[in-house]
Amino acid sequence: MKAFALSSTIGAEITAPKFSPICALFVAALTIAVGNYAAITQENSKRLLAYSSISNAGYLLLALVANNYYGNIGLVIYLLVYVFMNMGAFGIVISLRRRGIIGDNVDDMTGLAQKAPGMAAMMGIFMLSLGGLPGTGGFIGKYFLLWGLFDRARTDGKNWYYWLAGWAAINIVVSFYYYIRFIKVMYLGDRVADDRPLSLSPALRSALIVSLIGIVVIGVYPQPFIAIAQKLFSPIAAISSPALK
Repeated sequence: MKAFALSSTIGAEITAPKFSPICALFVAALTIAVGNYAAITQENSKRLLAYSSISNAGYLLLALVANNYYGNIGLVIYLLVYVFMNMGAFGIVISLRRRGIIGDNVDDMTGLAQKAPGMAAMMGIFMLSLGGLPGTGGFIGKYFLLWGLFDRARTDGKNWYYWLAGWAAINIVVSFYYYIRFIKVMYLGDRVADDRPLSLSPALRSALIVSLIGIVVIGVYPQPFIAIAQKLFSPIAAISSPALK
């Protein structure tokens, strides 16, 4: 009986760890900063996007820090939009790389707007959405994530949530620097594109179109996706503490 009681106590301690919002706050802030710094210093297009994924993981951690209604909605929407944004951006980069159209560096995409204006336009939208430009799905997700921090700050009366929201907003602005680099070289580069035709496989073309539609639709008409997020988290909210409602 003593052994059973001891094992039950140990099991309870293991399965019910305490959540530290301060720890999550510092992890989120550090993740955003490290990802942004690494992306800014990159010339390789695939590595740049990979390091920016670290920063975006930090934005998703904001939902865990907020741990409330708005943060939960932001988590669901941003996860969905992030799949579309990354699938589209990496799809274009990898496709062009395999066809020998570009090299590894961002500057190698110079002149893509002349050679393939449709692909350049899609890449531009993917980059602007990753940055969080209003009218895109990326903006909707980041809006709810930041608003979750503001709401949590009002609920708990603690200013560090405001500081984290401000830090995240500053890094969102900084991220536009390396995302707009793609647009700059595609449309304003001084290199002349060659005449080689560029074709995409039906599967890749479909993936890019689906990604583009998903980003635009969520950015312009997010209400259905907000409703889905509310339904996903409503069972949790029903049994949560008042701070989560």
